[in-house]
Amino acid sequence: MSTNDTQLSLLREIDGILRGARIRYWLRGGWALDFILGKVTREHGDIDLVAWKRNEARIARLFQDHGFRMTPQSASVDFEKKGVEANVLFLEKGPGVVYTAGFRNEPRWSDDVLHGPVRELAGLHCRTISPQGLLEEKQKTPAWLGRPARERDIEAAQLLEQIIADEAARASKSTIPLGDFGERVAAAHLEVVAFPTVETAGFPDREAAGFNPQSCEES
Repeated sequence: MSTNDTQLSLLREIDGILRGARIRYWLRGGWALDFILGKVTREHGDIDLVAWKRNEARIARLFQDHGFRMTPQSASVDFEKKGVEANVLFLEKGPGVVYTAGFRNEPRWSDDVLHGPVRELAGLHCRTISPQGLLEEKQKTPAWLGRPARERDIEAAQLLEQIIADEAARASKSTIPLGDFGERVAAAHLEVVAFPTVETAGFPDREAAGFNPQSCEES
């Protein structure tokens, strides 16, 4: 089994552990880019994840229960199993931004980088940091680490810039002016659906009660 296959196998296990515990996480780094592209682009050295700081103790306990060895870092934890390292960076939320835990004076990203879609690779479905968030991280990492950008990081940044430009172009093409006919259809639709909320078979308005059928994990 190749290094990438071993890492994907471990990521599948991690996903099952965290999904089963209803703990949300996001991929970052090289694997995040590959999930966005939907294909493996290079040999990876490790797995990079982010999760909320409030879940750190639960994640540590769950991973150790499943045979991971744990090495705490300043703002993250390294977990190792089968010779593969998975680094979990823990985040805290501020007004409109997310911080690396313990570094509230250094906003890492705007909070919208965590709102992207679920991506798929090799039959595995994972959330990722958004392309914009990954690009910001690539651009800031040399200053954070005090070293020049690596060639592979420069190439990844260029690829992310192209992905962002392509997504913006697709979004602009999908914005079609309604015109007079479209406006009349939209107005008619609003008139049709503008009835009072009706409770059905004893079930109250679930949306008002906070029910969200799209959410199966904690945020």
